[in-house]
Amino acid sequence: MATKMITTEPRVRFQPLADLVAYQQGVPAHTTPCTACWNDSTITRACLTKPELARLLGVSQRTVDRWKVRGVALEAADRLATRLGYNPVAIWGFDWDAATDITETVGSGR
Repeated sequence: MATKMITTEPRVRFQPLADLVAYQQGVPAHTTPCTACWNDSTITRACLTKPELARLLGVSQRTVDRWKVRGVALEAADRLATRLGYNPVAIWGFDWDAATDITETVGSGR
């Protein structure tokens, strides 16, 4: 009987990406249902909802849920950052460096 190997690839946190997209839209980001940001009398939007965030990122709501829990794989994070017009380091900073082991590679003299 073959065993299934589970590999974990480096990931970065999802929230900085959600915050950037919300900032670009000019609203706060909420990836859970939010009733505090709705004005009951006029029903005006004041926050970025999960469905809108998923649409803007070009992914499903389920993917947003997975990224919230597991983080974003580096390949996907790089692709999304580039699509948004940013270098991944500008979004994730030291977290990106740590996830990609840039400091180890540079420091090793290779």
